[in-house]
Amino acid sequence: MFHYDGDCAWEHRSTCVHDPHFETNVRQRVHAILSSHVATDKLDEVMSKLLVLRPFYCLEAWTYQNFARARSICAELGKPPGSELLDDWEAEPGLLDEVVGLPGVFPLKKHYNVELTATGYPADRVYAIGKSFTASVEAALSCKPLLDALSQLSTSAAP
Repeated sequence: MFHYDGDCAWEHRSTCVHDPHFETNVRQRVHAILSSHVATDKLDEVMSKLLVLRPFYCLEAWTYQNFARARSICAELGKPPGSELLDDWEAEPGLLDEVVGLPGVFPLKKHYNVELTATGYPADRVYAIGKSFTASVEAALSCKPLLDALSQLSTSAAP
């Protein structure tokens, strides 16, 4: 899995400036390297394992979706400026994928990402929004080798 932020609003994802760089600097180079080590008829299958996690504007558009925990942290911090944005985002969670410069307008920054996702993360609700989190989950679900590997893990962990 390869992560890079879209650095633009979800509605402008088709013009994300990082996509061509990823295609040239990562996907094409990986393809070139693999083509000398993998049979031609298997190359597409192997390349399908290269998954992209691409939040818009940034990863915090996903982590801040844990509104209950974000609210709690903001309260612990004395409700710093920007905390009030949680009300708008909770009313319309899809807005988070549209906020350009998100870490600059909300006080929690990257420092709280792990805490916001470790417990009680509302993945089903964030998936239902249908934006960048959904696209990344769908990409992972379309990767048969990943699903096979996860199936093996769950089978081997069964009592």
